[in-house]
Formats: sequence, structure tokens, C-alpha cells
Amino acid sequence: EKTTISVKELSAQMGISLTKAYELVKMRGFPVIHIGNKILIPVEEYRKWLTENIQISETNSKTTKGGETHKSIYPIHRS
Repeated sequence: EKTTISVKELSAQMGISLTKAYELVKMRGFPVIHIGNKILIPVEEYRKWLTENIQISETNSKTTKGGETHKSIYPIHRS
């Protein structure tokens, strides 16, 4: 298993645009490793960050025609 992923892999894994993935890795507290111009995300720290910093909104959930429920996910902004 890989210990780090690229921003492009993060984008694909989360199902977000590459632009949004770059915004995410620039957020204060998001786990990144900078090696020259390359940005790597340590997988274990990323999973821990997700658990600690993501809030799932039940109030903004949507149900599709197929019956699937999609919930809005928001990063928790901490000072």
C-alpha cells in the first residue's frame, strides 16, 4: 500500500476537481509534504485529518431518483 498520494490522486479519490484539491492542500492543518515543487499527501495523516475535520450535513442531504442519499460534506474551519 502506498504511504503517500499526489494531489491528482487526492482529487480522483475524493471525486473533486484538481483545482479544489489544490485549494484543500493549501488549507492550514492539511497534512502535506513538499519536496521541491512536488506536493505529496501522507495517506495515514490524511485519513486522520478527514476523521477529525469533516462534518457531514444531514440537513443538506439529497435523495436521487434512484433512491441514493447524497450528503453535503464541509471541512471544519478551525482558528
